[in-house]
Amino acid sequence: RFEFIKMAADPCYYYPDPLDGKYKHIKMAYVGGYWPDKAQAFDMYLRPFEDILHTYGYGNWPYKHYDGKLDTKEERQLYSSAGLVPLITHPTGWDMAEVTERYFKAPACKAFCIADQNPGLTDVFSKDEMIQAENPEHFKFLVNNYLQGKIDVEYWKKKGYEAVMSRHLYKHRALQIRKILEN
Repeated sequence: RFEFIKMAADPCYYYPDPLDGKYKHIKMAYVGGYWPDKAQAFDMYLRPFEDILHTYGYGNWPYKHYDGKLDTKEERQLYSSAGLVPLITHPTGWDMAEVTERYFKAPACKAFCIADQNPGLTDVFSKDEMIQAENPEHFKFLVNNYLQGKIDVEYWKKKGYEAVMSRHLYKHRALQIRKILEN
């Protein structure tokens, strides 16, 4: 029999309370690798916001504000203080309902997140815990609402954080594994 164990957040590395305001000026930030498969999704979701988007990670992003790599401490600070952290995977990930660690570690830092059309996200967060776009056009609408101050950012930060802390830490996954092994 096969059991699926989801990714999770490590509260030793990802938690709120930024050490400084280094990234507070950033309205929108994405951390991750850049490669052709993911670029399809990035072009649909992120490229329209290139003027305000700061990208970090490996792969030398071909975006205006590619700011290089971050270590774990800096990544936490970015998530804790940037305005919006989009949660975007790639077309294959949508087909597989892949929920990467990013979907957990950004909310663990109390990041304000808007997620892509990933069908696996509804198994992880309820509708009142994470804003999820239905498609790229809906994502643009949601981001524009955020930029115009039409979204209660603090509410969504709190709900995403509470969801991760109550169900999506690595200790929760360890308990899940233990329960599976006991059966």
